[in-house]
Amino acid sequence: MSVSEVVYTTSAEPDEHDARQVLAFVLMPIAPFGTTPEEVTACAAVMNPAKWEIARRWADGARS
Repeated sequence: MSVSEVVYTTSAEPDEHDARQVLAFVLMPIAPFGTTPEEVTACAAVMNPAKWEIARRWADGARS
């Protein structure tokens, strides 16, 4: 990892061609984004489909 590489940002937009960024996004826990069970459930409802989508895009790109 280079010294200037961004490890964390509040606007998570992983590069779908970078396996490390995709893996980091997919493995990112959802619990810290909510303070109540309802908030965590709401975050999961939004983030889980995004995690599946970025993994699918990466896999499609890796096959190309």
